[in-house]
Amino acid sequence: MVRNTVKRVLDAARVLRERFGDEHVTVAHSCFIDIDRAAKDADLLKRFGPPGKAAGRPGTHIVVASQVAEQSLDVDFDLLVTDLCPVDLLLQRVGRLHRHQRGEAQGERPERLRTARCLVTGVDWNTDLRPTPTAPRP
Repeated sequence: MVRNTVKRVLDAARVLRERFGDEHVTVAHSCFIDIDRAAKDADLLKRFGPPGKAAGRPGTHIVVASQVAEQSLDVDFDLLVTDLCPVDLLLQRVGRLHRHQRGEAQGERPERLRTARCLVTGVDWNTDLRPTPTAPRP
């Protein structure tokens, strides 16, 4: 899950930890001090890095990150949930989705997640954005 602000990262992580447990949620954002951020990056690479380099993919695990997950980390996720953002950032985020081949026909991924899927949050698709007609001026 990629959120646009650290506050949104922390809010989402709190809700997800209540639902799935602390051990199943990892937080990554830019406000960690350098040494802690480097350790978090190394842990993400160990868990979600390229096949052969990763220690083994965990079972159910959710990473909630800010824009730090958009680039520079060679990590691969089964599903992406992202806040609405400019298209260039969205493309960077989508680049972390099914980045590596995980078995034949993605067979090492959970069955329901073998097809790459990106869910964009923060959009109200029911809102009518068409301009409202104005009455002619007298």
